Amino acid sequence: MCQQHWTTVTASRFEHEQRGLARIRTALTALPRWRAWSNFTFATAEGQLFEVDLLIAVPNGLHLIELKSWRGSIEERDGKWVQHTEQGQLLGHGNAMALANHKSAALSRLLRAAGESVRVRCAICFTNDQLRIDLTALDRRRIHTVDTLIRMLGRPAHNDRHRMSSARVERLAEALEAMGITDEPSQLRQAGRPDLQSVVDRLFVTEEGDESLGVERPDTGGDVR
Repeated sequence: MCQQHWTTVTASRFEHEQRGLARIRTALTALPRWRAWSNFTFATAEGQLFEVDLLIAVPNGLHLIELKSWRGSIEERDGKWVQHTEQGQLLGHGNAMALANHKSAALSRLLRAAGESVRVRCAICFTNDQLRIDLTALDRRRIHTVDTLIRMLGRPAHNDRHRMSSARVERLAEALEAMGITDEPSQLRQAGRPDLQSVVDRLFVTEEGDESLGVERPDTGGDVR
């Protein structure tokens, strides 16, 4: 059943992401009804390219989940997220929640254009349970560990606009296929579409990081410890 409900559009290249996805996939089996798509790319009509870690449909709604395996601690400084690594390094991550909001809104618009009007809600899941979090109360409402994510996904649906029936999930799957989610972002880049990096750039003050905060800019690929 797990295999039938989980679609791996492309296998993750990163071991830490593979571990996080595996934990969530195993935990989802405790829920009575769900469907998930992992690691896919979509392009907007405006030419922006977005990569999605995980999209999960459950009875209470459709959720875009960003996975982070960061270690150490994370805090907010002047609207930006700053990670203190276990090695004592400070890394700036822009505002990961703002980027997730931007991504989920773009996906909602594309699904609507493909014939399925559904609100995509976003959340960030920190897969390292030992990460210390010091972020605003507003951001923390949509920040989860794997355990709290599963509890959130298992809550009953209270809004008919968000409710995902079996028939609606099937229409969603058809809409995702129609809008052309892919495992080949390089093909879309070759077609002249800017990738996720260009969006990340706009969420940073400079390409080298935010010198005013005394932090470095992380590499957007791989694990940041």
